[in-house]
Amino acid sequence: MNSEIYKKAIVKWGTRAQEGMFIEEIGEVLTAFNKRFRYTNGCTHDEFLEELVDLDIMLEQMRIIHDVLGQWDIIKNMKLARLEERLNR
Repeated sequence: MNSEIYKKAIVKWGTRAQEGMFIEEIGEVLTAFNKRFRYTNGCTHDEFLEELVDLDIMLEQMRIIHDVLGQWDIIKNMKLARLEERLNR
Protein backbone atom coordinates (compact mmCIF):
# COMPACT_ATOMS: atom_id res chain seq x y z
CA MET A 1 0.00 0.00 0.00
CA ASN A 2 2.67 2.52 0.96
CA SER A 3 4.65 1.78 -2.18
CA GLU A 4 1.72 3.06 -4.24
CA ILE A 5 1.74 6.34 -2.31
CA TYR A 6 5.50 6.65 -2.84
CA LYS A 7 5.12 5.96 -6.56
CA LYS A 8 2.35 8.56 -6.87
CA ALA A 9 4.57 11.16 -5.21
CA ILE A 10 7.43 10.32 -7.59
CA VAL A 11 5.13 10.61 -10.62
CA LYS A 12 3.53 13.83 -9.38
CA TRP A 13 6.71 15.72 -8.47
CA GLY A 14 9.37 13.85 -10.45
CA THR A 15 12.53 12.06 -9.42
CA ARG A 16 14.71 15.16 -9.31
CA ALA A 17 12.35 16.97 -6.94
CA GLN A 18 12.06 13.91 -4.69
CA GLU A 19 15.84 13.50 -4.62
CA GLY A 20 16.05 17.14 -3.58
CA MET A 21 13.52 16.49 -0.82
CA PHE A 22 15.59 13.51 0.30
CA ILE A 23 18.63 15.76 0.68
CA GLU A 24 16.51 18.34 2.52
CA GLU A 25 15.19 15.70 4.94
CA ILE A 26 18.73 14.51 5.65
CA GLY A 27 19.60 18.09 6.59
CA GLU A 28 16.55 18.41 8.81
CA VAL A 29 17.40 15.21 10.68
CA LEU A 30 20.98 16.41 11.15
CA THR A 31 19.78 19.78 12.44
CA ALA A 32 17.23 18.22 14.79
CA PHE A 33 19.76 15.70 16.09
CA ASN A 34 22.34 18.43 16.62
CA LYS A 35 19.83 20.56 18.55
CA ARG A 36 18.76 17.56 20.61
CA PHE A 37 22.37 16.62 21.30
CA ARG A 38 23.70 20.09 22.09
CA TYR A 39 20.81 21.85 23.79
CA THR A 40 18.54 20.64 26.57
CA ASN A 41 15.47 22.34 25.09
CA GLY A 42 16.59 22.49 21.47
CA CYS A 43 14.40 19.77 19.97
CA THR A 44 11.79 17.56 21.58
CA HIS A 45 11.73 13.82 21.17
CA ASP A 46 8.52 14.10 19.11
CA GLU A 47 10.04 16.72 16.78
CA PHE A 48 13.11 14.55 16.28
CA LEU A 49 10.92 11.50 15.64
CA GLU A 50 8.91 13.41 13.02
CA GLU A 51 12.09 14.31 11.16
CA LEU A 52 13.23 10.67 11.23
CA VAL A 53 9.88 9.54 9.81
CA ASP A 54 10.06 12.17 7.06
CA LEU A 55 13.52 10.88 6.16
CA ASP A 56 12.28 7.28 6.18
CA ILE A 57 9.49 8.19 3.75
CA MET A 58 11.99 9.81 1.40
CA LEU A 59 14.39 6.88 1.77
CA GLU A 60 11.65 4.51 0.63
CA GLN A 61 11.12 6.71 -2.43
CA MET A 62 14.87 6.60 -3.17
CA ARG A 63 14.71 2.79 -3.10
CA ILE A 64 11.98 2.94 -5.76
CA ILE A 65 13.58 5.68 -7.87
CA HIS A 66 16.92 3.90 -7.99
CA ASP A 67 15.34 0.45 -8.43
CA VAL A 68 17.24 -1.18 -5.58
CA LEU A 69 14.44 -2.87 -3.64
CA GLY A 70 15.72 -6.47 -3.88
CA GLN A 71 19.39 -5.58 -3.84
CA TRP A 72 18.77 -3.33 -0.82
CA ASP A 73 17.51 -6.25 1.28
CA ILE A 74 20.46 -8.45 0.30
CA ILE A 75 23.00 -5.79 1.27
CA LYS A 76 21.11 -4.89 4.45
CA ASN A 77 21.00 -8.53 5.58
CA MET A 78 24.72 -8.90 4.84
CA LYS A 79 25.53 -5.80 6.89
CA LEU A 80 23.28 -6.91 9.75
CA ALA A 81 25.03 -10.29 9.81
CA ARG A 82 28.40 -8.51 9.94
CA LEU A 83 27.13 -6.31 12.81
CA GLU A 84 25.93 -9.38 14.71
CA GLU A 85 29.30 -11.02 14.17
CA ARG A 86 31.08 -7.97 15.62
CA LEU A 87 28.72 -7.89 18.59
CA ASN A 88 29.44 -11.55 19.36
CA ARG A 89 33.24 -11.14 19.39
